[in-house]
Amino acid sequence: MIAEMREALQPVLSAALGRDVEISEPVLLAGGASKEAWSVDAGDERLLVRRAAGGVIHRHTLTLEDEFAVLQAAYEAGVKAPRPYAYIPDLSGREAFVMERLEGDTIGRRIVRKEELARAREALPVQPAGMPGAAARAELASMPGAAAKSAKTLAHKRAPAARVWPARRD
Repeated sequence: MIAEMREALQPVLSAALGRDVEISEPVLLAGGASKEAWSVDAGDERLLVRRAAGGVIHRHTLTLEDEFAVLQAAYEAGVKAPRPYAYIPDLSGREAFVMERLEGDTIGRRIVRKEELARAREALPVQPAGMPGAAARAELASMPGAAAKSAKTLAHKRAPAARVWPARRD
């Protein structure tokens, strides 16, 4: 499985980055009930590949193409989010997209229990404060229908205090 993923990713990531790159062995990360998350390095780029895992949890779930469009619009509007690189309509038979990989934990029960994350938990209620305004600046017209609807909903609602937003690195 890993060898096949590496073989499939090599040309896709070179195309996404606009140059030939050697990639590391992809690592399938834990978590994700309906999507796979693969960690891979391409040259000096640290990447995460989100790929459909074959099913959806809810019928209104965004496609990965729509999710990529929302991420791209949010990132371009200044929302603290990983940098999106490319949408891949077919990565070994399933849709996927590539984005910047940020270090950290994404499993909620670990975030609320790990002592070393106590300071980060204190910052969580204020981190999303500016997100609705930045999301409102996103170019909704460039998004497919479902993605635009999701972005508009985000832009017009207050961000929930308990939501973990990934930090953007510049």
